[in-house]
Amino acid sequence: MDPAGAAGGGGVWHLCRRARRIAGSVAAMQIVNLRFYVKPELADEFPAAIADLVQATRAEPGNLWYLWSRSIDDPNEFIVVEGYTDEGFAAHAQSAHFQAGGATIAPFLAKTPDIIVRQVEGDGWEPLSVLAVD
Repeated sequence: MDPAGAAGGGGVWHLCRRARRIAGSVAAMQIVNLRFYVKPELADEFPAAIADLVQATRAEPGNLWYLWSRSIDDPNEFIVVEGYTDEGFAAHAQSAHFQAGGATIAPFLAKTPDIIVRQVEGDGWEPLSVLAVD
């Protein structure tokens, strides 16, 4: 792997560049990362309990992705990684399924979830050129 990108189509430096729609104009999206700490006795039930929320969120017009995973280190920890257009992010917080989701999730929680929310340049996932597969 060539970190400078001479042989790898952009390398690590490509990771810092984002797609530009119009010269001088950069697309933006909202990234949300959440970590849920679920009660051990309810952890196996949690994925089914949030299935409707997941399906409804993924169907939102401004949702770019909504990915849930379970930690391989702690089976009671669940991570959600969300991507939205700017407009989609605001609409998601006002949606009926988001409003109802808190009431669905709350009984499963062992402690307060953690969150990271950031606006970043780009409009979706990009290939990791340092691990490009032909």
